[in-house]
Amino acid sequence: MGADPKTADVPAVAPFDHHAPDWAADWPGVTSRLRDQCPVARTDAHGGYWLVTGYDEAMAIAMGAEFMSGRVNGESSYFVPSMPLPLIPLESDPPVHTKLRRTLNPIFTERMADLWEPFIRQATDALVDPHIASGRIDLLTDLSRRVTATVNLALVGLVELAATAEQVDRFVTAPGIVAREKAGSPAYLEAIAATEEMDDVVRQLIRDRRRAPRDDVATVVAHIELEGDDETVEATRVRLIQNLVAGGNATTTSLIAHGLMWLSEHPAERAELIAEPGRLESAVEEFIRFYSPAHCVGRRAREDAEVAGATIPAGERVILCFAAANRDERAIERANEVLLDRGAQQRHLAFGYGRHRCIGRYFARTTARVVIGRLLERMPDYRVHVDEVVHYTDVASVNGIHSMPASFTPGRPTGAAMPSDCPPLPDKVKV
Repeated sequence: MGADPKTADVPAVAPFDHHAPDWAADWPGVTSRLRDQCPVARTDAHGGYWLVTGYDEAMAIAMGAEFMSGRVNGESSYFVPSMPLPLIPLESDPPVHTKLRRTLNPIFTERMADLWEPFIRQATDALVDPHIASGRIDLLTDLSRRVTATVNLALVGLVELAATAEQVDRFVTAPGIVAREKAGSPAYLEAIAATEEMDDVVRQLIRDRRRAPRDDVATVVAHIELEGDDETVEATRVRLIQNLVAGGNATTTSLIAHGLMWLSEHPAERAELIAEPGRLESAVEEFIRFYSPAHCVGRRAREDAEVAGATIPAGERVILCFAAANRDERAIERANEVLLDRGAQQRHLAFGYGRHRCIGRYFARTTARVVIGRLLERMPDYRVHVDEVVHYTDVASVNGIHSMPASFTPGRPTGAAMPSDCPPLPDKVKV
């Protein structure tokens, strides 16, 4: 890394790029070496940005008032390089962020997530049934992605879009493709087109809910009073619903997939969980920490800020690698090991920290626990075909998996249908 008068006090490190294939292939090793040299380091990649790999350092920035998440002149503070689709409320700051979170927080509580458990269980059974007699399934494309999408779409009032894998692939996964594919590539352009199509669907949904409220999140969002002209307010509402649907899909999907793959590779521990299902909550929390599906998130310095001896100038972009922070042995004992009984109340940064802590964290936990638990009941001897697993080649935003084939001893279908009845929203948010 070349000398820079602004960063002369930072130890020199090898150039790095959190979008690079070598990062995706060995991010634990890359980030461990960076953290040992300098837990707050700078690279010239993508116009220059800072990377934070230490636990305490990442928490300090996540909590720090000197750092912002909102866009500056249209450029993202959350993604490096920038992406064209604003993530609301992640890419917003007070007072807009405060109003959105205060409105939505009562919907995304632990109690509400628990009320959705029967819905998630039924969706899991309905999606497993078509494959149970064959003894083969793709645990990601056939199951975890579909279950997660069904829950997210049902929450906002668009459960019909989860009817087929093709619809889920087109509408729910498109924003994530935009974030990780090279701008202008065929996959990127196709994802942009799908996102614009989904925008039209959401825009009409919001208009329908303003005229005729229902018991869903779209109705709540449609009636949030925001400042700005009609076009700006509508765009904020559209992006908010889009992010509620897509933002938690890739992360929760990958969490479930990574957990299932680890259990496939550790049959003794899997047998213990089958015998003692009460330990599953702690196991899921450990999968969340260890795999940290929301890999990196961005901030921008509002003013000059000093972190771990490095001075980050105002206006510079900062990437918080929460996945690396959760492997920081200085903060977490035996951080590079999966310990299923570490405890459900362990401290980690997989859901972020501070005001931008993941709003859907309780739903992610519940969905993962129910899906993994049901799989252990219905196909206890499943085996992931590790050589056929397709991982993301860019894990800058999400430590994800595209496909995860598995086989198991065939069983019998339950006859479950896809659920359509959703738990009611809390009275305090009803319109």
